[in-house]
Amino acid sequence: MNCLSASIPRLLRRVIVVGASLVVSALVNAIVMAPAHAADAPTTTAATDSTPSTTARVTPGKPTSNGGGPSVSLVVKEIAVGSTVSIRLSDFTAKVLTVTVCGNEGRRGSVDCNVPDAKTVEVPSDSKVFLADFIVTKPPAPCPCIIQAASDRFDEVAVAAFTLLGHPIAPVVDSGKGIIPLQVSIVAEPADDGLWARARTSLAGATWYDVTVILQNTSASVLQGAAIAVEVGRNTEDSIRDVAFPKIDDIGPRGTWRETVRLRLSSPVYGTYVWRATTTAFGLSTTATTTTKNQPTLFVVLAGIFGLAVLTLVVRLTFHLVRRLLRRRKRPAIVSPPLT
Repeated sequence: MNCLSASIPRLLRRVIVVGASLVVSALVNAIVMAPAHAADAPTTTAATDSTPSTTARVTPGKPTSNGGGPSVSLVVKEIAVGSTVSIRLSDFTAKVLTVTVCGNEGRRGSVDCNVPDAKTVEVPSDSKVFLADFIVTKPPAPCPCIIQAASDRFDEVAVAAFTLLGHPIAPVVDSGKGIIPLQVSIVAEPADDGLWARARTSLAGATWYDVTVILQNTSASVLQGAAIAVEVGRNTEDSIRDVAFPKIDDIGPRGTWRETVRLRLSSPVYGTYVWRATTTAFGLSTTATTTTKNQPTLFVVLAGIFGLAVLTLVVRLTFHLVRRLLRRRKRPAIVSPPLT
């Protein structure tokens, strides 16, 4: 009996040690081993379209209003009110555009534009460059004046400056004191590197994130000298790591700057993370935030299975021991044979 009582704890300890070693080995393999292409240094990629890029090459970011982005141009630079002009539109992906005349360089948005007399233009599907006739109307604000072409969602905007004959000219008025003509947004999501990467993330292992920052110049002037700072933490006041972004190029009127950086968060990765992007321009700052949440479901399941297995083993061994003890206590007494 003493031998049995001593052997059961030893067996239990061995089972627990073996099970724990198996779980730890699986976790180490999932957490420590990274994909072959992984590296500690973040890599960047630029994109000028609406689809986030996940390529690990470094390419300078470009404003969408310069070069390959949407554009509008005029042959005539001095136009009278009521004149019909031909405008050249190119590189728009939207199916429908709204063309309007704005004063004050359109700095304050629709209040500077002649919205009632705006013209809707359909973009031909078989041509990236096309011409459209447009009647120049009087804007509600003094010049400097522009012709603005924009998509319905205002994610594609291009402007062309011109002189409106007979219309008053006044200094440009911004939208208000402390208002920065630069909009910032940030998107962070786990990189799609296949089944193995998703399994590692589900085990709270090291995770790669694609972090995209989008800057939009809402003014009709070229934006120069803008700076961006991006960091990630557990909350809005915490900072675990800075996210390095390349230098911001000049952003043209109504232009967009877009950049994607791939960043690796070391294990354990679990719970909520807050990503912050702060941009500075004209001495003013604006901040955008987004959150990501990782629930290590596979880790919880494995830990639960291991705990349940250990509990089941303990219960079975305890029941077996109690049953053996009860059997020993109930043994019938030895009766001596009758004397003859």
